[in-house]
Amino acid sequence: MPSHIEIPEKVTLIIELSIYSTLAIGFHIIETIINPTFFKIGIGNAVILLLIRQKKIKIALITALLKVFFGSLFSGSLLTPIFISSLFASILSFFIMFLMSKENVFGPVGVSICGSISHNFVLLAFSNLIISGIFSSLWSIFILFSLLSGSITGLIVFLFENLLNNLTEKKMLIK
Repeated sequence: MPSHIEIPEKVTLIIELSIYSTLAIGFHIIETIINPTFFKIGIGNAVILLLIRQKKIKIALITALLKVFFGSLFSGSLLTPIFISSLFASILSFFIMFLMSKENVFGPVGVSICGSISHNFVLLAFSNLIISGIFSSLWSIFILFSLLSGSITGLIVFLFENLLNNLTEKKMLIK
């Protein structure tokens, strides 16, 4: 009798997607409760960036989309301009972080800052369609906030990656 059970790859994928999307959605909802404005740190994005850096691209993209959908459903903004701008901002941010991680030039903090800047750029551009001139008057504030929020999110990913690496090393030593 085998000492372990083989789990099909599709089942593993569904389990991982469930865990990671629940974390990202949960962090997003908690952050929305604490701060209902556009100026969020984006802790849920740490989950997405971690997945990108682990080369789990498909899970990362689906998690990002589920985070926007369920976050908007929770906040009551589903199918509104806020939802649409958040969806486009998340997709652009995802691809920027994916491309920057693929090049392996920046660490998680640099990648996260670029993702945050691209996300906020889209939000501000959409807002400019509704309130003309807001883009030019708020861009510098959004850049500064992107530097702060991207740094915090990237630092979380950096620390979590180090924790995972240490756990893996200890597990290897035990064997």
